[in-house]
Amino acid sequence: MNRRRVLGVAALLGLAAVGGAGLVRHLSGARRAAARFGDPLARGSSALEVAEPCARCHEAEAAAWRGSQHARACRAFDPARDAPPPGALAAPVAIIGLTPLRQALLPAGGGRLQVFDPAFDPRSGEWFSIFGAEQPRPGQWGHWTGGGMTWNAQCAACHTTDLQKGYDAATDAYRTTWGAMGIACTQCHGELTGHGEGWAAAPVRAAALRGRASDACGACHGRHEELTGSSRAGEPTDERFRLLLADEPDLYHPDGRAKDEVFELGSLRLSRMGAAGVTCVDCHDPHSGGLRASIDDDALCLGCHAPPGQRGAVAIDAPSHTHHAASSRGARCVECHMPTSVYMARDARRDHGFTSPDPLLARELGAPDACTACHADRGADWSVGWVERWYGAAMDRPARRRARVVARAQRLDRSVAGELAALARAEPNDAWRASLVGLLRPFADDVACRASLVASSARYASNET
Repeated sequence: MNRRRVLGVAALLGLAAVGGAGLVRHLSGARRAAARFGDPLARGSSALEVAEPCARCHEAEAAAWRGSQHARACRAFDPARDAPPPGALAAPVAIIGLTPLRQALLPAGGGRLQVFDPAFDPRSGEWFSIFGAEQPRPGQWGHWTGGGMTWNAQCAACHTTDLQKGYDAATDAYRTTWGAMGIACTQCHGELTGHGEGWAAAPVRAAALRGRASDACGACHGRHEELTGSSRAGEPTDERFRLLLADEPDLYHPDGRAKDEVFELGSLRLSRMGAAGVTCVDCHDPHSGGLRASIDDDALCLGCHAPPGQRGAVAIDAPSHTHHAASSRGARCVECHMPTSVYMARDARRDHGFTSPDPLLARELGAPDACTACHADRGADWSVGWVERWYGAAMDRPARRRARVVARAQRLDRSVAGELAALARAEPNDAWRASLVGLLRPFADDVACRASLVASSARYASNET
């Protein structure tokens, strides 16, 4: 490769500014990191291999898991199978993701692996930028050389089994280790040493794990702040992380709809279903990750919501509830109650807040409107009119009042302090109460707010004991 080509590629990657000597140092550091990370990758410590002892007894579960996103969440780069991303200076050492996109990990100095952009779409065979038109610049957190794209800190814990970050603050370097590339059985179930000897206890353990599904799933499927650095399977999520909830206006709309990438657990906790005890595994097979029933004919939702209703769920008579033709998209439960948002340019995900469409609230607060998401040729007034005609006074729900109060609190409207404090004291949903208490922080000098904070602390202490 001639000098002009080297400098051209370096400029593409935002590295030309370091000069020739800096570029050489970068490449040397990348080679050293590749050698270190290449060893465990070359040993083939993949989730598929680590799971083999479990598969000997649990073949049905293992068969479902082998085809899952979890099993291949991270794997060694295979030159015979994987094309390197265009413009990469160093050879990739691993790939994260399966579908709808895959990203290459490039070695960098200090033991880092950096997630490179562009990403690969296996459905279309295209390379694309996950940032779209908003390209981060060198030196910014989201640029591929920045901290936001450091696999060791940002991605690895949810793409590997038994990760140890191994960060050394004194040298600003990583010596990261892992038990398997991808999510193997032990990441969710723990080591289970000797459990095969206690056959009678197995059903009890399975029931216990089902009851704590949000702890197993939520460690990765929730946006949170890490508290302990622990990765022990089954440890309560709230002891390991501070889950980010609706007091974060950059992450959630006032009605609880996801605004940014929050994954699923926070939304589920904020939902009525989550508060009623519905967990991930009620809808998803925990090994394949797939749905337990189809959403194309509402079979999954009507498993609980068909009259007379199961497990305390509201019974739904679909034709009178949807006001849409049974075969239409508008009649599908998920289109109204789990609308999609696109992340990373091509990854469409459904909102797990299970909110009810409220065009009036959307018009007032600027939140998304599920109605006009389908009827893009219609305006807010049109959807407000039809929803009021169909549902009338039933739309004036407590959730609407709460969203209006939250919106005022997010705008730092001091006149809302007393109302917000009263709402926090009365809120039955733990996640929403935590959100409302969080929103009280700017008004802590208000007498009513202080009283509400004291009451919330006492309530939390009594629940703990």
